Amino acid sequence: MCGIATDGAAVMVGSRSGLTTRFKELVPGLPSTHCIAHRLALCSSGAADAIPYLIKYQELVNCIYKYFSNSPKNLCSLEKIQAILASVNADSGTRLKQISNTRWLSFEGSVTALLRNYSSLITVLLEDNSPKTVGLLKSITCFKFLYITHFLSDVLPILCRLSKCYQRSDIVFSNVNPLLASTISQLQGIETGNYGINVLNLLDTVPTAVNVDRRGSFFVQ
Repeated sequence: MCGIATDGAAVMVGSRSGLTTRFKELVPGLPSTHCIAHRLALCSSGAADAIPYLIKYQELVNCIYKYFSNSPKNLCSLEKIQAILASVNADSGTRLKQISNTRWLSFEGSVTALLRNYSSLITVLLEDNSPKTVGLLKSITCFKFLYITHFLSDVLPILCRLSKCYQRSDIVFSNVNPLLASTISQLQGIETGNYGINVLNLLDTVPTAVNVDRRGSFFVQ
């Protein structure tokens, strides 16, 4: 054995009884590495958990998922609306997905599904007058939720591409830093005001005058 790479979990790298510790007892000097793809995922989830609204955002997306996955009636209503929209929108109909804060980069599929289903799921939620649904509807029709959704749909693909590159079987060590530098450059571009295409599309739809309905919500057309 010439080396070992792990996901960084305590059971793997623990100083007393971790897997790498036990291997080093058998092979002194054995180099151990924390998998770079796992480290990227941990960095992403750690950064997200440091922002209170992103924690709430994850909860809202999971509430949407459970609203439809736990009710065949609600799911049927959503599928009917999607069938209507599919005739005019080729992107409609992507299945909603649950998210996990321990696998934050897999969040990309959830955000994509949410964007593509947004019009149809809002239509379904408007038909339900229960207090819980009204509260959920208000939370996901505010500008902040919409902005974060579009922002993440610009940022997450960049991080996911880096993660997939790091997981390639043919990656070489000399490619690690250039790939990381390129990703950082793209993210810094967004940070300094060069909005991604999805955020720009959202900003183009924001009305100059906001009409608030009786529920205190507004909708971006």
